[in-house]
Amino acid sequence: MTYSSSPNITPDSQANTAVLLGLLSVFAFSLTLPFSKIAVQVLTGLEVGLLRSLIGGVMAMIILLIKYCALPNRQQIIRLYLGSLGIIYGFPIFSSLAMKTVPVSHGAIVLAILPLSTAMFGVRLSKKVMPLAFWIWSIVGALLVIGYVVMTKDLQSLVLGDIYLALAVILAGFGYAQSGQLSQSMPGWQVICWMLVLNFPIILGLSLALVDFSHINMMKASHIGALLFLASVSGLFGFFSWNKALAMGGIATISQLQLLQTFLTYGVAVLFMGEQWSWLSLIICLLVVATVYQTQKTARQVS
Repeated sequence: MTYSSSPNITPDSQANTAVLLGLLSVFAFSLTLPFSKIAVQVLTGLEVGLLRSLIGGVMAMIILLIKYCALPNRQQIIRLYLGSLGIIYGFPIFSSLAMKTVPVSHGAIVLAILPLSTAMFGVRLSKKVMPLAFWIWSIVGALLVIGYVVMTKDLQSLVLGDIYLALAVILAGFGYAQSGQLSQSMPGWQVICWMLVLNFPIILGLSLALVDFSHINMMKASHIGALLFLASVSGLFGFFSWNKALAMGGIATISQLQLLQTFLTYGVAVLFMGEQWSWLSLIICLLVVATVYQTQKTARQVS
């Protein structure tokens, strides 16, 4: 069964709506690394990853109870658990661990590779054949961002933080692709809510066993605010629009919008976290926007 939340809109209108929803989500997600950096000032990366999912799980339970949502079927539950490997565990934990060892500007490299990771898993799941030009432009966009990081000397020798980032990218791409597929058969907001609720007992057990609650007593308003943002926006409400965008616009297509996330994150780092700004960043950003436009154009040819 296929779920459709917008049965009367035209293909072009649906594509445009999907892009707008995707951009809204990308903006929200672009704040994840900066807020993670703030949270790990007093918490460990593992604690941030677990606590954001724990708090998000409580909110998701309340939403599902208010909406009187029916339980997912067996096949959906299996996919929800599979997607959780990236969305509930992989990206939240590994990206937070990375923020303990690398700066936000360095961590933004994850945002260059994530669209390719999501698109590859998405194409694998949907069995859709994308034109060669789509993959060429996707790779060009990713290489532009990687080249930018190399040229600005933010990419140094391989460190533990880079390994965490690589794991976060792979698992997040897998989780996003699973979410996009699930959003074809159930509302996107229910996908993330059920992921959080189904994993809540596991997250609760891990939190009780692994979180040093003395760290929580050390948290100031800024740390609490950062954790609440990660739980509510990065880990829950941001996925409402993101999952719907993936379902409406296609996983491979919408995932390319994440290329812009790197520079949104960089902008936040420059404006609010004391990072250096340069003309090179602006030029590369414009080039990346151009590659995103080209991937959108080529992907729509097979939509």
